[in-house]
Amino acid sequence: MMKKVCAVLVALIAIVGLSLGVANAQTISNGGFEQDLNNWSGGFGAANIYPPSGVTPDPNLIHGGAKSMYTVATTGTGDFWMARFQQFSVTPGQLLSMSGWVRPVINAAAETMRGGIGIFYFDSAGTQLLGLEKQAEVSNANNNNWTQLNVSDTVGADLGIARAQFTVWAWAASYDRGDAATSRVYFDDISGGVVPEPSSLILLGSGVLGMLGISRKKKA
Repeated sequence: MMKKVCAVLVALIAIVGLSLGVANAQTISNGGFEQDLNNWSGGFGAANIYPPSGVTPDPNLIHGGAKSMYTVATTGTGDFWMARFQQFSVTPGQLLSMSGWVRPVINAAAETMRGGIGIFYFDSAGTQLLGLEKQAEVSNANNNNWTQLNVSDTVGADLGIARAQFTVWAWAASYDRGDAATSRVYFDDISGGVVPEPSSLILLGSGVLGMLGISRKKKA
């Protein structure tokens, strides 16, 4: 009997481990920036880890854990943009969600600097599908406060969507870059990804119950 129970437990652990592995492959990792910028991609705008080496951290600039990520709108020409993202393959009908904490610390003169999160879509060739994105943002109105932002969406059918990009971003208008050069936007505790389908959870539960039923039947 004990061997049968152990066999069922081993199989259960394997099934749960497999399901968690699949889920983790489709969810944001290192969302608290505890491993610096590992797993985050992005080719424009400076992204920095707070606190810098050798600096005593201000706890108000970290939402959770020991680190956060921030950007500074440096002076220059044209609009300032910073973006870091994680991208996953998706299929029509899948539910996506993203949540994150954002804190602007903005010079009062920098009226147009903003920070936000968003889900963006791309086709199989890597071209962004404009007009389908879902975003949420904060600006001066939320200055010096951590604000939780949330977005969600269902992947549409017949739109050519192949990948979803989960992005944190900051922006300042070109005419404000001089004022914004002393401003920062902080990001922390970013989470989200592809939401597991209820049918998958039902299938997992059915498999476990079936295994338990087989064990009991053999015992009888």
